[in-house]
Amino acid sequence: MRRSGSASQDSTERALRRFIEGGADGFSADPNQTVAACLDARLTPKSLVLKPTTMARYREYVRNDLVPAFGTLKLDRLAHRHISAFVTSRLTAGRGRTTPTGAQRAQ
Repeated sequence: MRRSGSASQDSTERALRRFIEGGADGFSADPNQTVAACLDARLTPKSLVLKPTTMARYREYVRNDLVPAFGTLKLDRLAHRHISAFVTSRLTAGRGRTTPTGAQRAQ
C-alpha cells in the first residue's frame, strides 16, 4: 500500500474500502512481503476448494512462471510495467493466447 494524497474524498473512501475488502479476503499489505510469499499465501487456502488438477496447474504456473518473473520483488514495488513486460514476453513466446469462444469463431 503506497502512501499518497488523494484527488477527492470519494476516491479516498473507495481506496479504503478496497483495502478493507482485501484484508477480509486474506490480503496482507505488508510492504516487506515478496510477490512469491503473497502468491503462496493466496494459493494455499485455494487447495481446500479447488480440484486437485486445477491446484496442480496453478502451483505449476506460479512456480514456473510467476515466481521467476516477480518472486523476489517486494509486493509494494510490483508495478504495471512489470506485469505488462511479463505478459508481452509470454505472448511473444506464443503463450497465454485465449481460445476463441463460439461467438468469436462464428464471426
